[in-house]
Amino acid sequence: MRVILDTQDLTDAVTLAAKVAALNGRMKKAKPILGAAILRFDRDGARVQASNLELELDHAIAAKSYWLTAPGVVAVDAAELKASLPKAKDSRNVELYVDPTTNQLILVADQDEYGIDLLDPTDHPCWDRMPAPLADSRRDLAAVSTADFAAAATNCAACTDPDSTRYALAGILIEPVETNDRSINLVGTDGRRMLVETIDADLADTFARLAWQEPETVKAVPSYQITLLASHAKLIAAAVRKGRKGPLADDRLSIERVDDGTTAYRCGPVVFRAKHVHGRFPNYRAVRPSGWNGEFRVDLKATEAIVARAARLATRENRGVHLLAAEASMMLAVDSETKKGAFRYRGHVAAHSNSCEAADLYLDANYLLDALKANRASADADQVTCRYIDRKSPFVIESRPDDAPYRKTTSVVMPLNRDR
Repeated sequence: MRVILDTQDLTDAVTLAAKVAALNGRMKKAKPILGAAILRFDRDGARVQASNLELELDHAIAAKSYWLTAPGVVAVDAAELKASLPKAKDSRNVELYVDPTTNQLILVADQDEYGIDLLDPTDHPCWDRMPAPLADSRRDLAAVSTADFAAAATNCAACTDPDSTRYALAGILIEPVETNDRSINLVGTDGRRMLVETIDADLADTFARLAWQEPETVKAVPSYQITLLASHAKLIAAAVRKGRKGPLADDRLSIERVDDGTTAYRCGPVVFRAKHVHGRFPNYRAVRPSGWNGEFRVDLKATEAIVARAARLATRENRGVHLLAAEASMMLAVDSETKKGAFRYRGHVAAHSNSCEAADLYLDANYLLDALKANRASADADQVTCRYIDRKSPFVIESRPDDAPYRKTTSVVMPLNRDR
């Protein structure tokens, strides 16, 4: 078996495989095969695969040339293979073959050779599951822009709580929007703040209709809801963001339901398959009340500047800031006492509103700053709309880009329970 592959294609695939294998953490010491990348060779090229028992990667690479008597499968340590590839970066192509005398996978770049010890691929717990899902075992759910998904998933992941005993809070909820059939919601929350990213999508009929056809029960998890672990979402987002520049790249990410209960995320030659997070995701719609007493628009850049200043001045013991809202302006006030003495900060920004009841809200400065950054990163808007009912209700920040009809970013910050 000899196969010639593009060096950059192989490097990209192995880098992803090493990241997936690294999620196994300490388990790799007890069972080294969990840190392996599995390489499958056939006449179409190679497929680099890896798994951490909850997330699986299948990355296809087209072969430039091959000499195969039969399809072959080998397993090597993903980190070791990744470390060997930079040595071949000056070569456009790399040749792979197995040396049976040394039981090694040999990489040939120009005149240099690098050997990596082989592992037994059949020892991997996911050995039987590693091939990519067959066409008849999966159903299309939605297709979204890779750029939109990457930005939304990264922002939502920052709002999750990976250490919570409520496992669902460690994941990102993905579900169709009930009010239309052209968008999906990505939701992340840690119980104190929440981010809802609405992105344009091409929904399959079955996925779009499930949201209003299937009755919700208290205990059951609706089949139209997908809860993706935040760490997996960030890895998928990074992969599709970088993959958009590759020769086999695709600017659309396909989300597919597999018959074994997992969900596949397909972008060009890259396929991730992830298990769902156990547990029911919180009812995030109930946190966004209606009947606002105050609504105003502010300049995003100016507001972010004064909030960043307030966040730097707020202490760990007193991390809250007073947000004083009125019809013509919004003011942030910080009153803190430190070992060096007491200090005060007042930051003003112009507000535009037709009806806005005066209010004094007490919010976490860092959560407020993260909410503004998420709106800037996702919606790329000049202004944001802020809404509130009273000082005991959630504070909502929302923005919409001009060029996407359904795109929307909604940040919710819960107030701090503290007297002025």
